[in-house]
Amino acid sequence: MGIITKIESLPRIKRRVAVYVDGEKQGVVSASLIREKGLAEGASLSEEDWQRLIEAEIAPALDLSLYYLGLKSRTRHEMEAYLKRRQYAPEVIAAVMDKLKDYGFIDDEQLSQRAVDTLSRQRLGRGAIERKLRQRGVDKDLAREALNAYQPEDENENARELARTLWERYREAEPRKRWQKTAAALARRGFSWDSIQSALQNLTSEETFDTW
Repeated sequence: MGIITKIESLPRIKRRVAVYVDGEKQGVVSASLIREKGLAEGASLSEEDWQRLIEAEIAPALDLSLYYLGLKSRTRHEMEAYLKRRQYAPEVIAAVMDKLKDYGFIDDEQLSQRAVDTLSRQRLGRGAIERKLRQRGVDKDLAREALNAYQPEDENENARELARTLWERYREAEPRKRWQKTAAALARRGFSWDSIQSALQNLTSEETFDTW
């Protein structure tokens, strides 16, 4: 391959270094691996040497991933993004993701189902829950499939309960403004317009509803 011309510490990623061969950046690996292999600037580096370094990265990357998973559940997208930020090679990330999937530690379907259950009990609407899942990288179809457990009647009941709380919070506002504030707060929490209408019709007079 060539001669190692520079081994550079990364300012924002501890214990990882960029390796340059013949003046060109070859990639990023663990600083401890560089020391372990006795590599330094001026040493020769073959394709086989580099490949062995990449393969040796898999085990520590897996350990790091397991620690990251220990903090909270992660989607496949979140885990891949984390390893990319640590600048692991694509083949290392692929190998780690395969292992995590085999171990059952990465399962977007189960994570989505748990998230829907938790967030619906926090009185969020279906729209907000879908947005949260999509923001975490869950596939659109998978997110919507998980939302099947959160039926429209359940969303309506959550909207009614929250509307009662909001209606009381805005009691000092004049009727139309009170209605608007309550409706806007429900919309921000991702409730459908049907759920919002149903909830507010239980709280306001027909006259107030018609003049909004």
